[in-house]
Amino acid sequence: MLRLSSALCVALLSSSCLSGTYDRMRKHEVYSDAQLDSLAVGTADLGDCLATLGAPTRVWEIEGGAALAWHWMNLKVWGVTLALPMGRGGNANLSYADLAEGDEGAVLFFQEDWTLVELRRGQIAKLIEEARRRPAFLE
Repeated sequence: MLRLSSALCVALLSSSCLSGTYDRMRKHEVYSDAQLDSLAVGTADLGDCLATLGAPTRVWEIEGGAALAWHWMNLKVWGVTLALPMGRGGNANLSYADLAEGDEGAVLFFQEDWTLVELRRGQIAKLIEEARRRPAFLE
């Protein structure tokens, strides 16, 4: 039985096509931790942040100030595809890719005098959702 299944695997793989891919995707400038760490909460102002990071990709008003977001994508993706002929012109395809989710970024929070009061990093969609979430009412 083992010989039959081994022979079947060899027959399928010898007539199949195995291919690999490597893709690099990059969007916007990628900021290092050192660049973000250079912006000291409580002392950095809007001018310091713009000089270090350039123009933000999103800006919105929050209670008592504003929030500015910078986001980027810097992905390296490996993938493998196996195509097995199934007869009569049909193929079965199996694919795998190690694609990560979403763009990374940072959201900087400023008070009314444009002093940096908070800096958050991570997946930009989650950061923006958290920043725009309204606080719960107190009873």
